Amino acid sequence: MAKPVPIGFAFDTLLDWYEEPPMEAMDPFAVLVATILSHRTNDDVTDPAARRVLGTFPTPETLAKADPDTVANLAHPVGFYKQKGKGLVQAARHLIEHHEGTIPANEKDLLAIPWVGRKTCNCILVYAFGEPVVPVDTHVHRIANRLGWVDADDPATTERDLHAILEPDQRRCVNEILVRFGRQICKPRTPLCGDCPLQEACPSDAGTPPTDTIEREGPTMLARIAADSRT
Repeated sequence: MAKPVPIGFAFDTLLDWYEEPPMEAMDPFAVLVATILSHRTNDDVTDPAARRVLGTFPTPETLAKADPDTVANLAHPVGFYKQKGKGLVQAARHLIEHHEGTIPANEKDLLAIPWVGRKTCNCILVYAFGEPVVPVDTHVHRIANRLGWVDADDPATTERDLHAILEPDQRRCVNEILVRFGRQICKPRTPLCGDCPLQEACPSDAGTPPTDTIEREGPTMLARIAADSRT
């Protein structure tokens, strides 16, 4: 069996590759809204939609009073925008009713919010509160398996196994780094192995030649919104 890519080597290489600075905490409500909108929608569509919703309804209090159709129109064209418009209003009303309009900082209370699953919960805990948890989307699940770190059929198992083997600081940045890596190089169907900085150590290397056309992927949608909110 091929050896997995050494975890320390991978993180050092990718952090250097993407010149990733330490993440600063962002508004938990913004993470909630943006992550719900991102479900089955790419970052380039989610980013402007999240900014429209947050620009119009910047707090749980304002969103809780909103007409779901208005929220849906602002969210368009994200996938399932009508359902997400209703879901965001439901989530905001839950926060008002159960948490006085604040975002809880623990898994149990977060998972009780309408439309919040494990990925959204963990994104809030990482991006807003700096907790050492592992948000797992399709990129993280796929790449963790390809690098040989896990042997998992589902995201829940990937999350559990990554949590067991990663250091706290690695858990905090694994989503940001692997999402960028997965969008740019370690793609689902045609990974650009020849352009990969981990190629020499990767058990899944397909031996493809370099394209010499790679421009390094910029920050994820959540990181961009966080950076803009501080300027």
